[in-house]
Amino acid sequence: MACVSLIQRLALHSLAAIAVCTGVGCAQYSGLQAKPSVDGAERWQGRIAVLVESSPKQAFSANFDLQGNSQNGQMELSTTLGTTLAQLRWSTQEAQLEAGGTTRTFPSLRELTLAAMGAELPLDALLQWLRGVPASSEGWQSDLREFESGRLNAQRLKPEPRVDLKIIMDR
Repeated sequence: MACVSLIQRLALHSLAAIAVCTGVGCAQYSGLQAKPSVDGAERWQGRIAVLVESSPKQAFSANFDLQGNSQNGQMELSTTLGTTLAQLRWSTQEAQLEAGGTTRTFPSLRELTLAAMGAELPLDALLQWLRGVPASSEGWQSDLREFESGRLNAQRLKPEPRVDLKIIMDR
């Protein structure tokens, strides 16, 4: 398998789906409802940060705009100044990562996150967490205590490497 470039790795760390590092920002939360997108799909925006405690550690944070569901969706990751870092698109047939002028295709979103981070992100559970609904995913723990203020945290404890995911949702 070809190596994934650093920018692609960094972009995928944001997926996580999907996490915002401590102190990531001044985003404000708009309530418990996802914003509807133009086509009626659910939509979330905010800041996301991911820390993968591998050797060496990998960390990333960015703005995100996530639309869709676990079957079909897209996510754009950008800098605080609005520069697009990466775009991710997925369907039941494939997942694509566009970053640094190149597009890589994977058989699934799971494969995309594994290649980029060395860790699978639980998209089904993440989408529930973004709605404020507790959901389980093997090896993951979510903390929704600050959900009313637009924050959510999740950790993957097993299998290694440990992954910390933090999100602050925008208003």
